[in-house]
Amino acid sequence: MNNLGSVLYASRISHRTTAFFRLAPPRRSSHKFPGFLILPILLIVSVGFFPSYFVAAATKSSCPPTPNPLTRTSQIWSGYAACKVDSTGTYVTISSVSGSWKIPKILSCDTTEDSLVFVWVGIDGASDLDSQSTTVEQVGTASKCLNGTITYYAWYEYFVSNSGCFVKPIKDWTPNSGDSMDARLTANAGGTFTLSIMDTTINKPFSISSNSATDCNISSTPRATTAEWILEVPSNHSVPDAEGVTFSGCSFTPQGGAAGSISSASGTAIFTLPLIPSAVPSDPSAAGDSFTISWVSQPGGNGGGGGFGCGTGESPRYCEA
Repeated sequence: MNNLGSVLYASRISHRTTAFFRLAPPRRSSHKFPGFLILPILLIVSVGFFPSYFVAAATKSSCPPTPNPLTRTSQIWSGYAACKVDSTGTYVTISSVSGSWKIPKILSCDTTEDSLVFVWVGIDGASDLDSQSTTVEQVGTASKCLNGTITYYAWYEYFVSNSGCFVKPIKDWTPNSGDSMDARLTANAGGTFTLSIMDTTINKPFSISSNSATDCNISSTPRATTAEWILEVPSNHSVPDAEGVTFSGCSFTPQGGAAGSISSASGTAIFTLPLIPSAVPSDPSAAGDSFTISWVSQPGGNGGGGGFGCGTGESPRYCEA
């Protein structure tokens, strides 16, 4: 579920965000406090007790891209990514991202086929909008054909470049094609993320809070600078004969701001997937919160990703299934 293995390889995340706290008003006291100590104490408080849980970019970003929106050809992604910057051109941390879709149906499945398509929402991972991104946090669904057997499942992942992390299928939950899914990711204090997904068709929820250090056994600092809504064909699988997907309710919330649609972003990237000529995202709706990725592929599909699969050192996380 990342755009690793493509010209977008660097896209898995690393971004900083400063945690802000509201101080309670001081109590009035009859004792006077030496004025010359106020500034040093304020500096100690601000530096010593306001940790940066994410890595807020201190320099000008590649958001918005040029041109904006930027259209990129990806080996494995189709969809949209969005970013937000302030008046100085500095990244604004993405506090949350959400989206909804129906699980695409596999239309045919050959006995010699190994094909897979993911649909997900995520934070981080779009290197065209943040070249320093080395991680990605994702939650989504899978439609899979393996040797004539079709399966559907939900999954999540905290991915760090070169960490060997794997996609984690959600256990004790078997969704079906056509089920309606609501997904949301939230960046928390302490560098953790809450990944939530709900199958509203069967009223089945799932949520987990973790980070890459816990989940991948590797220390990393996410940047949380981009939000994504993506259809993906993992690079060590062929393209399935499957339905397309419509994303709806696409929104993201910048830190300290109000939730907005894709159209509210400072910059956007549009990813197209040449393995499936029809897998070009439509323009966002008038409200800017939905789009459709059509799908026309032959049974058995084409090999995905050009050799960036398991054992190549490029994206070992794709060995999950």
